[in-house]
Amino acid sequence: MALLLAGLPESVPGSTINRLCGSSLDAIGVAARAIKSGETQLMIAGGVESMSRAPFVMGKAESAFSRSMQMEDTTIGWRFINPQMKALYGVHSMPETAENVADEFAISRADQDAFALRSQLRTAAAQEAGRFADELIAVQVPQRKGEPLLFSRDEHPRSTSLEALAKLRGVVRADGSVTAGNASGVNDGACALLLASETALSANDLQPLAGWSAWRRRALRRGSWGLARRRRCARCWRRPA
Repeated sequence: MALLLAGLPESVPGSTINRLCGSSLDAIGVAARAIKSGETQLMIAGGVESMSRAPFVMGKAESAFSRSMQMEDTTIGWRFINPQMKALYGVHSMPETAENVADEFAISRADQDAFALRSQLRTAAAQEAGRFADELIAVQVPQRKGEPLLFSRDEHPRSTSLEALAKLRGVVRADGSVTAGNASGVNDGACALLLASETALSANDLQPLAGWSAWRRRALRRGSWGLARRRRCARCWRRPA
Protein backbone atom coordinates (compact mmCIF):
# COMPACT_ATOMS: atom_id res chain seq x y z
CA MET A 1 0.00 0.00 0.00
CA ALA A 2 2.76 2.46 0.92
CA LEU A 3 4.58 1.64 -2.32
CA LEU A 4 1.55 2.37 -4.52
CA LEU A 5 0.41 5.46 -2.61
CA ALA A 6 3.94 6.84 -2.93
CA GLY A 7 3.45 6.81 -6.70
CA LEU A 8 5.72 3.93 -7.66
CA PRO A 9 4.53 1.91 -10.68
CA GLU A 10 2.82 -1.46 -10.35
CA SER A 11 5.88 -3.09 -11.92
CA VAL A 12 7.90 -2.43 -8.74
CA PRO A 13 7.67 -5.39 -6.33
CA GLY A 14 7.21 -4.93 -2.60
CA SER A 15 6.68 -6.90 0.58
CA THR A 16 5.53 -6.17 4.13
CA ILE A 17 7.26 -7.17 7.36
CA ASN A 18 4.86 -7.23 10.30
CA ARG A 19 7.14 -7.35 13.32
CA LEU A 20 5.78 -4.31 15.11
CA CYS A 21 8.64 -2.28 16.64
CA GLY A 22 11.40 -4.06 14.72
CA SER A 23 9.78 -4.04 11.28
CA SER A 24 11.69 -1.13 9.72
CA LEU A 25 15.03 -2.41 11.04
CA ASP A 26 14.26 -5.84 9.62
CA ALA A 27 13.27 -4.26 6.32
CA ILE A 28 16.63 -2.48 6.12
CA GLY A 29 18.45 -5.73 6.88
CA VAL A 30 16.51 -7.66 4.25
CA ALA A 31 17.12 -4.94 1.65
CA ALA A 32 20.83 -4.70 2.44
CA ARG A 33 21.32 -8.44 2.19
CA ALA A 34 19.44 -8.56 -1.11
CA ILE A 35 21.79 -5.92 -2.50
CA LYS A 36 24.85 -7.60 -1.02
CA SER A 37 23.89 -10.92 -2.62
CA GLY A 38 23.51 -9.30 -6.04
CA GLU A 39 19.78 -9.97 -6.21
CA THR A 40 19.08 -6.28 -6.76
CA GLN A 41 20.92 -2.95 -6.89
CA LEU A 42 18.51 -0.38 -5.45
CA MET A 43 15.85 -0.72 -2.75
CA ILE A 44 13.66 1.42 -0.50
CA ALA A 45 13.14 0.15 3.05
CA GLY A 46 11.17 1.70 5.86
CA GLY A 47 8.31 1.46 8.29
CA VAL A 48 4.97 3.00 9.26
CA GLU A 49 3.47 3.20 12.74
CA SER A 50 0.22 4.85 13.82
CA MET A 51 -0.24 3.98 17.48
CA SER A 52 -2.87 6.66 18.04
CA ARG A 53 -5.11 4.92 15.49
CA ALA A 54 -4.47 1.37 16.71
CA PRO A 55 -7.90 -0.26 16.93
CA PHE A 56 -9.56 -2.39 19.54
CA VAL A 57 -10.03 -5.92 18.19
CA MET A 58 -12.40 -8.68 19.16
CA GLY A 59 -11.99 -12.37 18.47
CA LYS A 60 -14.67 -14.58 17.01
CA ALA A 61 -17.17 -16.07 19.43
CA GLU A 62 -16.41 -19.62 20.52
CA SER A 63 -20.11 -20.46 20.58
CA ALA A 64 -23.39 -19.04 19.36
CA PHE A 65 -24.80 -16.17 21.43
CA SER A 66 -21.64 -16.04 23.54
CA ARG A 67 -21.55 -13.46 26.34
CA SER A 68 -17.83 -13.83 26.99
CA MET A 69 -16.36 -11.83 24.13
CA GLN A 70 -12.77 -10.68 24.70
CA MET A 71 -11.63 -7.30 23.42
CA GLU A 72 -7.95 -6.34 23.07
CA ASP A 73 -6.21 -2.99 22.65
CA THR A 74 -3.69 -3.25 19.81
CA THR A 75 -1.71 -0.14 20.81
CA ILE A 76 0.89 -1.98 22.91
CA GLY A 77 1.46 -5.38 24.43
CA TRP A 78 0.24 -8.89 23.67
CA ARG A 79 -3.10 -9.79 22.10
CA PHE A 80 -5.04 -13.06 22.14
CA ILE A 81 -2.38 -14.84 24.14
CA ASN A 82 -2.02 -18.60 23.83
CA PRO A 83 -2.64 -19.90 27.38
CA GLN A 84 0.20 -22.42 27.05
CA MET A 85 2.64 -19.67 26.08
CA LYS A 86 1.62 -17.64 29.10
CA ALA A 87 1.95 -20.63 31.42
CA LEU A 88 5.36 -21.76 30.14
CA TYR A 89 7.13 -18.48 29.43
CA GLY A 90 5.02 -15.61 30.64
CA VAL A 91 4.01 -12.65 28.51
CA HIS A 92 5.84 -9.42 29.21
CA SER A 93 5.03 -6.03 27.76
CA MET A 94 7.90 -3.67 26.96
CA PRO A 95 7.43 -1.60 30.15
CA GLU A 96 7.57 -4.83 32.16
CA THR A 97 10.81 -5.92 30.53
CA ALA A 98 12.24 -2.45 31.17
CA GLU A 99 11.44 -2.88 34.87
CA ASN A 100 13.16 -6.27 34.83
CA VAL A 101 16.33 -4.83 33.29
CA ALA A 102 16.31 -1.89 35.71
CA ASP A 103 16.05 -4.32 38.63
CA GLU A 104 18.79 -6.58 37.30
CA PHE A 105 21.30 -3.78 36.77
CA ALA A 106 20.17 -1.58 39.68
CA ILE A 107 19.26 1.36 37.44
CA SER A 108 17.58 3.81 39.77
CA ARG A 109 14.44 5.82 39.10
CA ALA A 110 16.50 9.01 39.50
CA ASP A 111 18.98 7.90 36.83
CA GLN A 112 16.18 7.01 34.42
CA ASP A 113 14.46 10.35 34.97
CA ALA A 114 17.73 12.25 34.47
CA PHE A 115 18.44 10.36 31.24
CA ALA A 116 14.90 11.02 29.99
CA LEU A 117 15.13 14.73 30.76
CA ARG A 118 18.49 15.01 29.01
CA SER A 119 17.04 13.26 25.96
CA GLN A 120 14.02 15.58 25.90
CA LEU A 121 16.20 18.69 26.19
CA ARG A 122 18.59 17.54 23.47
CA THR A 123 15.73 16.72 21.13
CA ALA A 124 14.08 20.08 21.70
CA ALA A 125 17.38 21.89 21.11
CA ALA A 126 17.98 19.93 17.90
CA GLN A 127 14.49 20.80 16.68
CA GLU A 128 14.99 24.49 17.37
CA ALA A 129 18.35 24.41 15.57
CA GLY A 130 16.74 22.75 12.54
CA ARG A 131 19.01 19.72 12.67
CA PHE A 132 16.23 17.39 11.50
CA ALA A 133 14.91 19.71 8.79
CA ASP A 134 16.54 17.84 5.90
CA GLU A 135 15.25 14.48 7.16
CA LEU A 136 11.58 15.38 7.65
CA ILE A 137 8.71 15.76 5.21
CA ALA A 138 5.80 17.88 6.43
CA VAL A 139 2.29 16.42 6.28
CA GLN A 140 -0.88 18.41 5.69
CA VAL A 141 -3.71 17.52 8.07
CA PRO A 142 -7.17 18.56 6.76
CA GLN A 143 -9.26 20.67 9.15
CA ARG A 144 -13.04 21.01 9.30
CA LYS A 145 -12.67 24.73 8.77
CA GLY A 146 -9.90 26.78 7.27
CA GLU A 147 -6.58 25.79 5.78
CA PRO A 148 -4.96 22.40 6.41
CA LEU A 149 -2.66 22.14 9.42
CA LEU A 150 0.99 21.71 8.44
CA PHE A 151 2.46 19.02 10.66
CA SER A 152 6.23 19.33 10.44
CA ARG A 153 7.84 18.26 13.72
CA ASP A 154 7.78 15.39 16.16
CA GLU A 155 5.35 16.16 18.98
CA HIS A 156 6.88 13.68 21.41
CA PRO A 157 9.30 16.08 23.19
CA ARG A 158 7.66 17.69 26.22
CA SER A 159 8.54 20.62 28.42
CA THR A 160 9.30 18.89 31.72
CA SER A 161 11.64 18.89 34.71
CA LEU A 162 13.15 16.44 37.16
CA GLU A 163 10.60 17.57 39.74
CA ALA A 164 7.70 16.85 37.39
CA LEU A 165 9.12 13.48 36.35
CA ALA A 166 9.61 12.46 39.98
CA LYS A 167 5.88 12.89 40.69
CA LEU A 168 4.76 10.32 38.11
CA ARG A 169 3.59 6.87 39.14
CA GLY A 170 5.05 3.72 37.66
CA VAL A 171 3.17 2.27 34.69
CA VAL A 172 3.84 -1.36 35.62
CA ARG A 173 3.63 -1.10 39.39
CA ALA A 174 2.95 1.86 41.66
CA ASP A 175 6.47 1.87 43.11
CA GLY A 176 8.13 1.02 39.78
CA SER A 177 10.84 3.00 38.05
CA VAL A 178 9.36 3.03 34.53
CA THR A 179 6.90 5.90 34.08
CA ALA A 180 5.10 7.71 31.29
CA GLY A 181 7.76 10.40 31.60
CA ASN A 182 10.93 8.32 31.21
CA ALA A 183 9.63 5.70 28.77
CA SER A 184 9.08 5.97 25.03
CA GLY A 185 5.70 7.45 24.25
CA VAL A 186 2.79 6.38 22.08
CA ASN A 187 3.48 8.08 18.76
CA ASP A 188 2.84 8.08 15.03
CA GLY A 189 5.40 8.25 12.28
CA ALA A 190 6.91 6.81 9.13
CA CYS A 191 10.37 6.55 7.63
CA ALA A 192 12.01 5.48 4.39
CA LEU A 193 15.61 4.76 3.49
CA LEU A 194 17.14 4.35 0.04
CA LEU A 195 19.78 1.62 -0.11
CA ALA A 196 22.05 1.21 -3.11
CA SER A 197 24.97 -0.87 -4.31
CA GLU A 198 28.19 0.72 -5.54
CA THR A 199 26.98 0.12 -9.08
CA ALA A 200 23.68 1.88 -8.41
CA LEU A 201 25.46 4.81 -6.78
CA SER A 202 27.52 5.40 -9.92
CA ALA A 203 24.66 4.79 -12.35
CA ASN A 204 22.32 7.22 -10.59
CA ASP A 205 24.92 9.77 -9.46
CA LEU A 206 24.04 9.27 -5.78
CA GLN A 207 26.11 10.43 -2.83
CA PRO A 208 25.87 8.04 0.16
CA LEU A 209 25.22 9.40 3.65
CA ALA A 210 26.26 6.19 5.42
CA GLY A 211 27.28 2.60 4.81
CA TRP A 212 25.75 -0.71 5.87
CA SER A 213 28.04 -3.25 7.49
CA ALA A 214 26.12 -5.78 9.58
CA TRP A 215 22.71 -6.84 10.83
CA ARG A 216 21.96 -9.28 13.62
CA ARG A 217 19.12 -10.81 15.61
CA ARG A 218 19.65 -11.81 19.22
CA ALA A 219 17.81 -14.41 21.29
CA LEU A 220 17.29 -13.59 24.97
CA ARG A 221 15.72 -15.14 28.00
CA ARG A 222 12.12 -14.10 28.49
CA GLY A 223 11.46 -10.80 30.19
CA SER A 224 14.79 -9.17 29.30
CA TRP A 225 13.91 -7.59 25.95
CA GLY A 226 15.77 -4.37 26.73
CA LEU A 227 19.16 -6.09 26.53
CA ALA A 228 18.76 -7.18 22.91
CA ARG A 229 20.07 -4.05 21.23
CA ARG A 230 23.20 -3.89 23.34
CA ARG A 231 24.08 -7.52 22.63
CA ARG A 232 23.23 -7.27 18.93
CA CYS A 233 25.55 -4.28 18.62
CA ALA A 234 28.31 -6.18 20.41
CA ARG A 235 28.01 -9.04 17.90
CA CYS A 236 28.06 -6.63 14.95
CA TRP A 237 31.15 -4.84 16.27
CA ARG A 238 33.01 -8.15 16.58
CA ARG A 239 32.26 -8.93 12.94
CA PRO A 240 35.33 -8.67 10.66
CA ALA A 241 35.23 -5.69 8.29
